[in-house]
Amino acid sequence: MTRANNNGYTDEDLKVINDIKRFMLENEFKLTTVEVLNAFAILIYKSLVSCNMNAKAAYKELAATGANHESYRLKLSYHGKNNYKNVKNSISKNYGYTMDDEFMGVKNFAEQLAMVYSTFVNHY
Repeated sequence: MTRANNNGYTDEDLKVINDIKRFMLENEFKLTTVEVLNAFAILIYKSLVSCNMNAKAAYKELAATGANHESYRLKLSYHGKNNYKNVKNSISKNYGYTMDDEFMGVKNFAEQLAMVYSTFVNHY
């Protein structure tokens, strides 16, 4: 039986989230902080396990210490936009998948990475 930790994630969930972080770093998501890398990995994981991720609820959950979910979304958007071109080029080179030409928001970015991860990588 699998136990959930205090964030509500099981050991198996955390293995996948860590694998997603590795996938992101291997695909040039490097202009960031540990907190943002973790947050994006969790958003990608949530996108993998849900049919339609509720981004607002996810931002609220991720916003540590009661920070406003909108300001947290802006923080993720800033880092996503700064990494998008490098990640897009790496994904195209490594997997032959063509992402959107422009950064279209955090949720869209997480969903695209979830699709690539689940189709081509999926180490879990």
